[in-house]
Amino acid sequence: MSEVELDYALSYEPKGERYVELNYDPAPTIEQFHASEAMIRSLVGPAGSGKSTGMVWEICYFIPQMLFTRYGIKKTRWLVLRNTNDQLWTTTIKTLFEWFDPTYFGKFHKQDKIYTITAFKPIEVEILFRSCDRPEDVNKFRSLELTGYGIDESSEVHHSIKNILRQRIGRYPRASEWPRDPETGNPIVRKFGIESTNP
Repeated sequence: MSEVELDYALSYEPKGERYVELNYDPAPTIEQFHASEAMIRSLVGPAGSGKSTGMVWEICYFIPQMLFTRYGIKKTRWLVLRNTNDQLWTTTIKTLFEWFDPTYFGKFHKQDKIYTITAFKPIEVEILFRSCDRPEDVNKFRSLELTGYGIDESSEVHHSIKNILRQRIGRYPRASEWPRDPETGNPIVRKFGIESTNP
């Protein structure tokens, strides 16, 4: 994401009703994570180190902004995963909503656990929140079409689930919606996997 200026003081005024300002101050190692162009990236650190917050900012803001600026891609779809449903609600979703509150940034369908961020027009970010604490749960993900995924505390998620998710990224948007490489003529399709965990 080296071509995108990372402005950590984010301001937004939804429909002229309320001014929202987010001040994000990542540690130097997490800034390096944000600057990485790798397809699969990991954030490793102790509790409270900011790794979950770094993942949230990548998915909700930095990557969608980069894709729109660089490739003209307006819509992205993400899977955000935690190993149990209880931890998904009490930690992962809680952290994401502390930064990108649905009251101001979009709409959350609680029953389906789908959050759509629409504040940064014309960009739209669709986030599917899911839990998965058994290897047999892998079947839930076989038909997904995703831009990328984020796994919170990935060491607690079975490797078979990570493997299937890596097969499901880069499928949204469709290849026909990406610009083509001027040299090869092939679509430039980007894939993203983010995994955060404790040491």
